[in-house]
Amino acid sequence: MAFFDGQNLFQHAKDAFGHFHPNYDPKKLALAVCAAQGWRHTLTRFYTGVPSQIESAMWASYWSNRVLAMKRTGIVVTTRPLRYRKAQVVDANGKPVLEADGKTPKIITTPQEKGIDVRLALDLVSLARKLQFDVALIFRRSGFARGGPRNRRHFPRATALDQSSMRVPKRPQRVLWTWDR
Repeated sequence: MAFFDGQNLFQHAKDAFGHFHPNYDPKKLALAVCAAQGWRHTLTRFYTGVPSQIESAMWASYWSNRVLAMKRTGIVVTTRPLRYRKAQVVDANGKPVLEADGKTPKIITTPQEKGIDVRLALDLVSLARKLQFDVALIFRRSGFARGGPRNRRHFPRATALDQSSMRVPKRPQRVLWTWDR
């Protein structure tokens, strides 16, 4: 069974290969990893935050269509709405940067994905306890299964957890690959 954090996969594809569009296929990637290891692929699970229609109509529409297409290929998709944080821009001296009108402070909006990694972890543990898989592939960015953040230039790790008992090991027993640029 393969677990993907979709936004992390996109950020790494963007960092490693210069992609500015999430044009990856999680099912094909999971099938390729399983084939290389001689494992039988059973299910792909994909987790992602989706933008609101108000903040980004184009990306909200894109993800709506993309999620539907993934579900039609048999991928189990879990989504959560992105949260948006607004922050005032300041210069190196801590003074507010103003808009072109010279009066209004410049505000930037940053999307944040909340709860996706927790949902992925809860599903992983729940399915492991139900003995739904022998090996779980976790395509992740940071220290989800091992601890400690990695250099942002690295492509996501595919971590395999061997599941021979009713508990998830604290550390993976095997790491398949890390793609480096």
